[in-house]
Amino acid sequence: MKRFLFLLSTALLVMSCVAPCIGAVTYDQAYYVKQRGYVGAGNFNDPLYNFWGEVQGYLGASGTGDTFYVDSNVSVEGDGTSWANAKNTLDEAINLCTASNGDVIEVAQGHAENLAAADAVDADIAGITIKGVGNGLNMPTFNYTAAGGEFVIGAAGVKIQGLRFVSGVTAVTMGISVEAAGDYFTMTNCEFVNPGTATYEFYDMVDLASGADYATIVGNRFHSTVTTTGCNEAIDASAGVVARLCVAGNDFQGAFAVAPIFSDQVNTDMLIIDNTIK
Repeated sequence: MKRFLFLLSTALLVMSCVAPCIGAVTYDQAYYVKQRGYVGAGNFNDPLYNFWGEVQGYLGASGTGDTFYVDSNVSVEGDGTSWANAKNTLDEAINLCTASNGDVIEVAQGHAENLAAADAVDADIAGITIKGVGNGLNMPTFNYTAAGGEFVIGAAGVKIQGLRFVSGVTAVTMGISVEAAGDYFTMTNCEFVNPGTATYEFYDMVDLASGADYATIVGNRFHSTVTTTGCNEAIDASAGVVARLCVAGNDFQGAFAVAPIFSDQVNTDMLIIDNTIK
């Protein structure tokens, strides 16, 4: 009897440790995705197979190069090498990076930046990682103050995470423009928020150019208005063929005049899985 009770208590202890891992599903922790040869049959539905360590392993480490810092609230702008000496715009920090060096840019919580021109932010240095620090309303926020404002991905291997994008005017042409040179673009844990004014919307939230291959868009939130003034597409891959596009574990909410995910091209080896669309 004692042995039975011991085994029962041990089983309950194990279940209490495992259950939160299974039940407490978050945008960051719930999905394990690989574009090419990613899982064997049946493995994807195993909840213990889909934990954050595996996701991070696929999305890759931040990089082993230099680290630069961005904070619009810094009292005196510096050389970008520390929080105290941070740059006050993201594009300035990008210009400090070296291509294919694995450089990382940390963007502070509460950072706020207005985008009013084409290429207002141009991530044109290959292999950089742009990491937002902060949660919810404290996520680094990029506010589009003109229809032509853009956040551009202009080089290969750029990863962005933890950034917040807000349309501050009517019909912003595109929020994030991934150019043809932007192969292997990765976007995770970012958010396009429901604008405070119903008519302030993005025409496209993420626009993929023809040939912007191997893009990975995982665990993001795309919120449009719930009226007919909603944006056309959250993700638009209609400009031309995009190979190996992966769209997984994202949340699409609101009205989309065309579709949340749209393409009329023959995009090869595309993976669209486990997204929530309402």
